[in-house]
Amino acid sequence: KEEEARRLAGDEEARRQAIATAQCFVRNAQAGVEGLYYGDYTIHGRWSPRPIVNESGLGISSRQFGENLEPLVSLVELGRRLKLPETDEWLATLKKAGDFLLRSPRYRELFPQAWTPNGKALGWPTNGEPKPGKVSAAGAQCVVVLARLATLTGEAKYRDAAVKAMDAYWREFGETLAIPPWGATLDGGCEDEESGWGLMRAALAVHEVTRDPRFIAMAKDAADWTLTWMYFHNIDLKPESGLLHEHLRTVGWTFISRENQEIGAFAYFFAPDYYRLGQVANDERYRQIGRVLFEASTQTLSRPGAMFGPVPGIQGEHYNHSNCTYLPGQPWRGSQHSLGISWMVAGVLYG
Repeated sequence: KEEEARRLAGDEEARRQAIATAQCFVRNAQAGVEGLYYGDYTIHGRWSPRPIVNESGLGISSRQFGENLEPLVSLVELGRRLKLPETDEWLATLKKAGDFLLRSPRYRELFPQAWTPNGKALGWPTNGEPKPGKVSAAGAQCVVVLARLATLTGEAKYRDAAVKAMDAYWREFGETLAIPPWGATLDGGCEDEESGWGLMRAALAVHEVTRDPRFIAMAKDAADWTLTWMYFHNIDLKPESGLLHEHLRTVGWTFISRENQEIGAFAYFFAPDYYRLGQVANDERYRQIGRVLFEASTQTLSRPGAMFGPVPGIQGEHYNHSNCTYLPGQPWRGSQHSLGISWMVAGVLYG
């Protein structure tokens, strides 16, 4: 244990930055109701709501809310092992967030796509059913938080809420696929692979706390649906695209929308969860897919001998591999754009 603690301590500056980031969130991101936290930090140094696709107002995305909180769960787990003094504050923040989710407005046990800063469902009437097109799969990431919080605390109220919500999301978006998983992408309001991934992660998290094998079956179905967004064949890029023609093979990449189908490196986030599914389900196919997803995305990391950007480690977000682009002036079949977005760095480290 002492050796592991030394290894985990590692780079003291990295640990200091991580703790400072967590403290900035837990101490400053509180919205207008206890347990609800903003997800966007502006260039002016303020936490704020954001425009929500398909809605007329500003809100706090349930997908973003869940994704922001889950690393805090991992920090509590790590903090307990390393006896970090901030651990109790992180856990208290998580429990406030979990209790907010327990009392959140819901429709058929589904969370809204977003909340107002005061905790009301954005776009839902105070009484009555949401309008058509308002019920999305975005809140599946909140199921992950509830399940992991139950594992962390042993409190049945979080486990029971996670089970109910997972069953609800599966009835709505997974059981028949009459309505596909949609609405989780922060800048889009359409059918999307990030929603399918959210369902897979939620099912895995609920299985971890319940050990009920039916959630593994859900995770596998969601994983297979999400794989419809993964390329299993190679598309040649034009020789004049240079490094992309030389290094990029489209097998294992995921495309970003049904419309323009540009490929993006979001598979960094998919990869560990597919591998984890393979471990839990004892299925080598998913482990292999996890490896392929990760290897594909790393092809375009800027590195000695293949400098895709000005410094090692930088990477583009999207790549044009077809005769379609939504950015004026971009050459077709062999260009990269959105170089150096911070989530790309986070993605490769997570993967």
